[in-house]
Amino acid sequence: MMLLLSNSTLSEWWEIDKIVKLFFLASGLKVNVQKSAVLHEGLSNQDIDRFKLFLSFNFSDLSVGLKYLGYHLKSGVQRVEDWNRMLQKIEKKIGN
Repeated sequence: MMLLLSNSTLSEWWEIDKIVKLFFLASGLKVNVQKSAVLHEGLSNQDIDRFKLFLSFNFSDLSVGLKYLGYHLKSGVQRVEDWNRMLQKIEKKIGN
């Protein structure tokens, strides 16, 4: 799973998408678009439609939240303790 956090413009997301595609071409790995999404907050439907023309990912409103490594993440409601637990889980996975 890849997690990218960004407050990017359409042109910046275009570049991010190209970098991700180049990485996967070079590594032989592929993106599972069924499990991938661009999480956004405050984008208009018109902006989302423009993004969808260029990006192969699904789009989901961040206000709905997402589940990552067993934790439900939602915009503006995370505490330091929530992030510390997630970091511990990531460190444990990396250590194995």
